[in-house]
Amino acid sequence: DLDFVDTWNFTISEKGWTNDSTALVWLKNLYSPNKADEREREESLIIDSHKNHQTTKFLFECYSNNICIVFLILHSFHVLQSFDVAIIGPVKNAYCKGLNKLT
Repeated sequence: DLDFVDTWNFTISEKGWTNDSTALVWLKNLYSPNKADEREREESLIIDSHKNHQTTKFLFECYSNNICIVFLILHSFHVLQSFDVAIIGPVKNAYCKGLNKLT
């Protein structure tokens, strides 16, 4: 039963990586509308220093929606994501080991 994905939003780029367009689509269509009721309150968005997050359009969208951007040091995002490192990483490793045993 996959009815729950009816409310999900998906996009893909030609090469499968985030690009300027997909970053802006995410910000405009997914992030910004969810904070529409909070426009008068400034909000921080912590993101990596990837060039897709530094385009004029992306930065202006943040400015227009009262979003203060906090850029992390380049190539450090994976280390600073404690949930991914402490929770998802071990689960992913156990899952991969289980798949290897099955094959």
